[in-house]
Amino acid sequence: MPFSVRTIKACANVVTAHASARPARTEAVSKCLRGTERAILRGPNRFGTVPRSSPRRKRLKLHARLVAAALRQPEVRLDTHPVEAAKELSQLLVTVVDNYASGRLGALLPEETLKDLGATLGIEIPWTLIPAAVVAVLIYPRLRTTSVRVVADATWAGSRAQLVSCGAADSVRACQ
Repeated sequence: MPFSVRTIKACANVVTAHASARPARTEAVSKCLRGTERAILRGPNRFGTVPRSSPRRKRLKLHARLVAAALRQPEVRLDTHPVEAAKELSQLLVTVVDNYASGRLGALLPEETLKDLGATLGIEIPWTLIPAAVVAVLIYPRLRTTSVRVVADATWAGSRAQLVSCGAADSVRACQ
């Protein structure tokens, strides 16, 4: 994982830099860490170690997301305690690289490090579906009128439900 090595070097530059030069060096750490996160998140897909239909794949993807979240924790502290955060980040990265080199893709970091990070993951929005939906609406003209009608109906139903819950049910009935 060459990105991890670059990030470890950037962390070492933060630790050894003079206090006036640290802000620029911390920016370099953040940029290198983005590449490391991408490599970690693509790990289960890239190397062909797990078949697509395997239930292990979902577990590996979750673990990769937890590892990425664990690496963001010290990065957040780079602006307040740059030396300590850079040291902690480099220690985590050394552990990740060591386990990765050992072939332990499902245990890049120990479970103790990852146990409290499940709530920080949040809901993942499927951004890859948005361009497909836009293309579908552009290609099929009937979808344009149908989708506008569906949105209008949903808006009307939502506003009606709010009026009913507010006690304005009589005015809603009058509009029907």
